[in-house]
Amino acid sequence: MQPTSKTDSKRISFLLILFFSGVLLHAQSPVTSITDYVIWGGANTSVQPLQTAPAAPGLGVQVGSSTIQGGSIGSYTLIKSVGTMNAGISANKTNLFSGGAIVLANSNLVNGKITAANNITPAASTVFSAGTSENFTGNIDVNGSIVIGGGTVVGTVTNPTNKNYTLGAVTKAGTGIPTLPVLPPAMPVITAFPPAGATNIISGSIGPGGYGNLTIGGNVTVTLNGPGTYVFKSITATGPNSQLVFNFNATTTGKFLIYVSGDVLLNKLSCSIIGGSATRIYTEVQGTGSTNTVDKTVAFSMSNGSNGNGNT
Repeated sequence: MQPTSKTDSKRISFLLILFFSGVLLHAQSPVTSITDYVIWGGANTSVQPLQTAPAAPGLGVQVGSSTIQGGSIGSYTLIKSVGTMNAGISANKTNLFSGGAIVLANSNLVNGKITAANNITPAASTVFSAGTSENFTGNIDVNGSIVIGGGTVVGTVTNPTNKNYTLGAVTKAGTGIPTLPVLPPAMPVITAFPPAGATNIISGSIGPGGYGNLTIGGNVTVTLNGPGTYVFKSITATGPNSQLVFNFNATTTGKFLIYVSGDVLLNKLSCSIIGGSATRIYTEVQGTGSTNTVDKTVAFSMSNGSNGNGNT
C-alpha cells in the first residue's frame, strides 16, 4: 500500500529540507520533498496543536510485518519494526530517514538508504539497532553507534569515528561524517475539510463527494473513480480480501484527497492504483481512536501481513 501517510497521533495528517549544522557532525544531503515519503510520523519538538501522543512507542513510526514498495519512511524521533518488514525492491527503493533512532526486529529487508540523526533528548546510546538475519542493500549513515545482530550489509556504513559499528561478532570504529537528510520543519497544518455526507458505501464505484461510512467487507472491491476530494465519516476494511482501487482514469493532473472525520481501521485490505502514482494520493484522518478496540489512542490502524491476513 503506497499512499503517503503519517501515523503519530489521534489526529493524523497524511502525505507529506534537510538540516545542515554549522558543526560538522554530519554532511548535508539533498533536500527532499513531502511527496518523497510514503509514511511520516512524530513531532519535531513537542506535540503539535490537535495532536495527541499515542501509546508506546509514542510519537514516531512503528511498522509490523509489512511490504512497502517505493517512497521513504520518515520520523522526527523513531522508526521501529516489530515484525518482518520488506521495504523497497531493486527498482522501487524505500529509504528509512529518522531524526532520532531506528530499531528494527529480526529478518528485515531494506532496499534503500538508512539514516538516523540522533537529534533527540536524551540522545540514544545505540542510534541504529537491528536484529539478526537482516538484509540491508543501501548505504547506512548514522550519527552514533550501530549494532546489527547479524545478516548482510551491502552498502557503505558511515558513523562518527568516536562511535562503534557492530555487525554480528565484529566491532570496529566509525569511519567518518555521516550524510543525513534535513527533515521537514513541522507537521502539515490540520485541514478544515468539507463535511461528510449521509450515504454509506459498502461496494461499487464512486466519484468525488461527501459520504458516510466506507465499509469494505470480505471479497468486496470499492473503486474511487477519478481524482478529487472524497470525504468519509470513517473507513473500515474487515476482509478477507477487501480491495480499494484508486482509478486515475488516465489523467496526468489532479490528486485524490481522502479526508476522514473519524477513524480508519484497515484489516485484510489490498490497495491498488490504475493509471497514476501514489504521490498523487493524500489522506488525512481526524479521528480520536474512539472506535479502535485495540488502542483507543490510535486513529489510523493497519493490521499486519499479506492480503489474506492483513494489508498490502
